[in-house]
Amino acid sequence: MSFYSSFDVVRQKSNEKGEIGRSHWLDYAKGRFSAKVIEDMKVVCSILLLYAPLPLFWSLFDQQGSRWTFQASHMSGYVLGTQIVPDQMQVVNPAIVLILIPVFDRVLYPCFSKLNVLENSLHRMALGGIMAGLAFFSAGILELALETTYPELPSEHHASVNVMNTLPCSLTIQNPFDEARTVRSGEIHKFADIPAHNYTRYTFSVEAPLQCGSLKFNKRTHSLDVVSVENQIDSVLIGTSIHNEIQAFITDPVDFKKSLSGKPRVRIAYIKSSRSLTNVTVSLISSSGLQDVYFVHDYSSKSSLAVSEYMELPQGVYECRISSSENPHLYEKHFHLALGGVYSLIIREGLQEIAFIKLYTMSTPNTLNILWQVPQYVLISVAEIMFGVAGLEFSFTQAPKCMKTITIAGWYLSVAGGNFLVIIITQLNMFRSQVRFH
Repeated sequence: MSFYSSFDVVRQKSNEKGEIGRSHWLDYAKGRFSAKVIEDMKVVCSILLLYAPLPLFWSLFDQQGSRWTFQASHMSGYVLGTQIVPDQMQVVNPAIVLILIPVFDRVLYPCFSKLNVLENSLHRMALGGIMAGLAFFSAGILELALETTYPELPSEHHASVNVMNTLPCSLTIQNPFDEARTVRSGEIHKFADIPAHNYTRYTFSVEAPLQCGSLKFNKRTHSLDVVSVENQIDSVLIGTSIHNEIQAFITDPVDFKKSLSGKPRVRIAYIKSSRSLTNVTVSLISSSGLQDVYFVHDYSSKSSLAVSEYMELPQGVYECRISSSENPHLYEKHFHLALGGVYSLIIREGLQEIAFIKLYTMSTPNTLNILWQVPQYVLISVAEIMFGVAGLEFSFTQAPKCMKTITIAGWYLSVAGGNFLVIIITQLNMFRSQVRFH
């Protein structure tokens, strides 16, 4: 209908107030359009009304490429010696649909017909909607199991501080939160959920023996100032300065986010507390020969901390080689990087040597196998067949021949509405837990 035709219909409807009521609002178009066109449009309007709940289904269905992929990135992809990348799990849905369509068409639907159940397309769509709900119930249960492996993040108006001891002796840390804490050599202690409003400064007192391994300090107590940032986890590395005094080094915030590919992520923090080594390089060499090299900047006047960006590396065993201009074979050690793990490689140099090196696991590697996602993919595939295929079948069989394109346009509009609904919910950021989003 043109704009003027629609206006004429409304005007005719207004002029006919007081007359005998029409049975449908399209009946007011009689006189300008044929009775067949009006009857066909009535059928189309009924079908479009049926599409009203469709956006809810598509908002669930299309999360296979987003939330379910994020979930897969937290799982182990090793199956029978082969690694499955999280993105590849999206192939499961079309593969299952291709297998199940002939099974439903040749086996299940004829059996249902003999039992006089699910003969109506609307009944199949209703059951398909229930199956979609069960798919996300399955995804929610799986997410509950995965959440036990996630790092504990600070709540609102709180922060956390990780204190790492790189010295060769135990330290006693007096803090403003609770009783004194002892942090042994190489250990990490987390002060979790401490109050923080934007930027909050805290003073820690560190007690160390005068003879700390091979190090000798002039005094036992040292004061450390730490600025905590709201909703952030900071790492404080306790090392030494070039004047042989305890010094705290604060790194960039810890990024616990796992890579979408499932590859382990690692960053290097190098404490340069002497002037004896120059042109230091840290190389990570895989068993296949792949090599990532980090160059440590030289600072001649004072001790410093150099921190690399996070690197995504293939899973496996790596040889860590540290070299300098003075010694090309300064240090060598092997580390294992597991799928989904987030690591911090902390290195502290001494006089002509590497005094401390340790690989800290900041996010637990993926342990739950990715095949646990298969049940939810099977359920959503069954839902697609019973809801999507039955819905299209109903639309084509019920829509008039000249109106089939309108019903198809309405169908795809419902898909767009479902995606728009997901965007709105995601941007509102109402859920801290992905289980609640499911």
